[in-house]
Amino acid sequence: MTKVPWVFVVRKPKFSFSKIKMSFPTSVPNWVIYSLIYISVFYIYFGGVYNVLNNPIAFASDAQNNIALIAKGVDRQFLLEGVVAGLLMFLGAFGLYLTKEAAKDYNDTTRFYYRAIPGWIIVFVAFFSISAMMGAK
Repeated sequence: MTKVPWVFVVRKPKFSFSKIKMSFPTSVPNWVIYSLIYISVFYIYFGGVYNVLNNPIAFASDAQNNIALIAKGVDRQFLLEGVVAGLLMFLGAFGLYLTKEAAKDYNDTTRFYYRAIPGWIIVFVAFFSISAMMGAK
């Protein structure tokens, strides 16, 4: 084997790539799976597929460039309208989750009421808000 010449002024690095040990995770963490599920459900809730297929995306104005937050007609949707509807649906789902958690502690009445009553209020607020949005269409 021939010896490679080296400049004496520069110090020769003493580094070996064989000492580097890399290990990859054997499974995907649960938070990644849950995040992907929540993002995909939110994308479906706020009408992401409709917004992709509807070119160009309708922002909060009608044909005469007047400001409108809710599109007239059931077959049309503004971007902001879809995002608000998706958030209201998630708010209702959170209220149902609180109600389910309250049902686990039915023996402890104070914890039950601290979870059940806000859960019911959140569900009703979300339901009536989405109903009002649909009524305005």
